[in-house]
Amino acid sequence: AFENATDTDVVAFDKTGTLTTGRMTLVDTKSVDGTNGCLSRAAAIEQFSDHPVADAIVGAGRGDNHEVTDFTSYPGDGVSAIVDDEQVIVGRRSLFEERGWKVGTDLDERYRKARDAGQIPALVGWDGRARGVLVAGDDPREGWEDVVTDLAESGREVVVITGDEERAADTYA
Repeated sequence: AFENATDTDVVAFDKTGTLTTGRMTLVDTKSVDGTNGCLSRAAAIEQFSDHPVADAIVGAGRGDNHEVTDFTSYPGDGVSAIVDDEQVIVGRRSLFEERGWKVGTDLDERYRKARDAGQIPALVGWDGRARGVLVAGDDPREGWEDVVTDLAESGREVVVITGDEERAADTYA
């Protein structure tokens, strides 16, 4: 298609699935409690969500040993549910702030660092405070850099389109 489009000035790529593999995976599951408690609780809740990050969390953790009730989705912010008689939240920092839940300095730093790197962090918490951060990412597709570089060097403007935060596209700039 590019060979036949010699008069093309601008080439736009959808990031997810074109420049990347399109498969979210967990790239960091560090937890302040030193156990898989965060991942297990998050997986138990996220099995009811249809978000790509939820798929990554469920794929990395086993949440089937928990009783889950009262699942609630907060589009764009996260999810919550009662897990084994405890309120559990998984999602953005703003979801924790809105509920007055505490986010410690260490977790806040990990959350911001992941977000600044173009990854998708999700805080996990119960008992009124965040307990861990799960970080999801989408791996770059092999050869993407060569394609983008060749197009740019041929005088074409290359644009990356994404529904992710701008930082996620910065890697491909």
